[in-house]
Amino acid sequence: MKVTMRTPKRAILIAVVCTVAAVLGTAPSRAEDYSHVRIVRLSFVEGTVTVQRPGMSEWSTVIANTPIEEGFKLSTGQASFAEIEFENGSTGRLGQLSIIDFDQLALAPSGGKVNRMTL
Repeated sequence: MKVTMRTPKRAILIAVVCTVAAVLGTAPSRAEDYSHVRIVRLSFVEGTVTVQRPGMSEWSTVIANTPIEEGFKLSTGQASFAEIEFENGSTGRLGQLSIIDFDQLALAPSGGKVNRMTL
């Protein structure tokens, strides 16, 4: 009986695929790699509070518990106030005659949250 030793091609292919996957998985993350699926909540409204959604030119009246997404703008009128609640329970309060632009509400690849707003 003759026994021949040879390296299985399938095992080599699996090793190469695993190595490539490991190298690609360790690539540094960039800002455009952030997930933009976060939504925060407008938890309190008093007076006239309006919202401008991304890609829209008009402002519309908004009520409490409205979900706020990246790209939204909130505005308060005379004697009007608003409160925004984030996932961890922290809040942002908007006084009268103010505008806040939610520039970035993202999840970083590390799992952290990115909140970038312009007041």
